[in-house]
Amino acid sequence: MTCPICRNNEPTAGLLCEGCRDELCGPVQIAPEQITVQGSSAVSTAALIDVWGRPNRIGHPASIGRNIDTDGLSILHGSVSRRHATLGLEGGIWKLRELGSVNGTIVNGQLVGDVVTLRDGDHVQFGPFGFYFIEDATRFPPTRIARSSSTTIRPYDRAQTLDLHADPLPSASFVFRQPTGGGGGLVEIDGIQVQLTLAQFELLSILAERMASDEKSPLETRGFIDASMLLRCLSLDSNEPSEDSVRHLVQRVRRALAKANVRVTLESKHRLGYRLGAVPRIKRQP
Repeated sequence: MTCPICRNNEPTAGLLCEGCRDELCGPVQIAPEQITVQGSSAVSTAALIDVWGRPNRIGHPASIGRNIDTDGLSILHGSVSRRHATLGLEGGIWKLRELGSVNGTIVNGQLVGDVVTLRDGDHVQFGPFGFYFIEDATRFPPTRIARSSSTTIRPYDRAQTLDLHADPLPSASFVFRQPTGGGGGLVEIDGIQVQLTLAQFELLSILAERMASDEKSPLETRGFIDASMLLRCLSLDSNEPSEDSVRHLVQRVRRALAKANVRVTLESKHRLGYRLGAVPRIKRQP
């Protein structure tokens, strides 16, 4: 099976490949349990694929918003209006109707003023949360969330362990722990505990998981992530996040690691971005 959006790459998170999933990665944190489908008046084959690669089957018609008493897709976050948008078939064509939401609805990068036609594979965004619309989800098998999949940095229900092996660093053990309530996390490096803010924890986790999943690339470019990509994945505390915001965050993480006297740091390279100063391999949990 290939990714239903690009139709080229193999899925790495639910139905989505890494590249298409990264396009849905936004600046606002949300847990999988905050996106649910409520009972529908008429079942359809259409679905909205979320950032975890889950095809959320919708009915016809379907309401999109924070109101959990309405049939459709419920997104339990304050940035989404109670009645944000509606989605339904009109003359055999799927139409998305914007309901005057506070933070808007965007389809393929264009702000929706009233009604827009949806086509298979369209990128739909309600406030800060992105989805892919597909017309026929019945051709795909059921999916489950893989909480330890690469760059899916959301609340963990267990610890994640990474072993690092690379010159000039000796082997080092990383354990990431984050409570399901969010608010930051604890990283243990060779038994030394480092408490990090949410954005710092996300950054270190993303870089570690990218390095671990990028083992086939040459060492010179392995594991690097561009600052613009990090901007879409990090919960930055700024009204207008920029690449400078990422650079300052990297500096704070470096200081936190240096203060704890650990042997791992973050590298930066012009035009490539940032990476961990080591090559990690995921250690299987017993």
